[in-house]
Amino acid sequence: MPDLKKKFRNLFLKNPLKLRISLEILFTSCTVGFRIAASTSPATQPAAINTDLALGPSLEDAEGRLLKDLEPDLRRWTAERFTLHPTAVFHQPVKLERFWQMPWKATVLYCSRAPNPGEAHLRRGADKLEADWHVIDTGHYPMLSTPDELVEVILAT
Repeated sequence: MPDLKKKFRNLFLKNPLKLRISLEILFTSCTVGFRIAASTSPATQPAAINTDLALGPSLEDAEGRLLKDLEPDLRRWTAERFTLHPTAVFHQPVKLERFWQMPWKATVLYCSRAPNPGEAHLRRGADKLEADWHVIDTGHYPMLSTPDELVEVILAT
């Protein structure tokens, strides 16, 4: 992990505002404004851990499904740090009435081996935001599996 931490720390130190805005817009453009359909999203299906406030995978599920493409040591390190998702994001989404009408300079990154969010979902967000579109051939966690490629996308924004 030291190499990964060093890359992102150096990127952040060189341009903290750019990194923060890039990651926030990347995340926001993928998630805000599209209500998750309970019938199709694994996020709303029964999870191994369910509480009134949060849900998520067990350690075994995280390692065997969500992180399966990572090297074993990195997979274990990451799974041990997983946190649960607040259930309210799935059932009580925030409504930002003017978000899609704002003039954003946005970037959307599609991780082609990640089952969620799907390409169609991300393209809708990218189209609405008139965002730059990037693809990395990786799973849902490019900061772990392809950090060099992710840094290049961030720096290109």
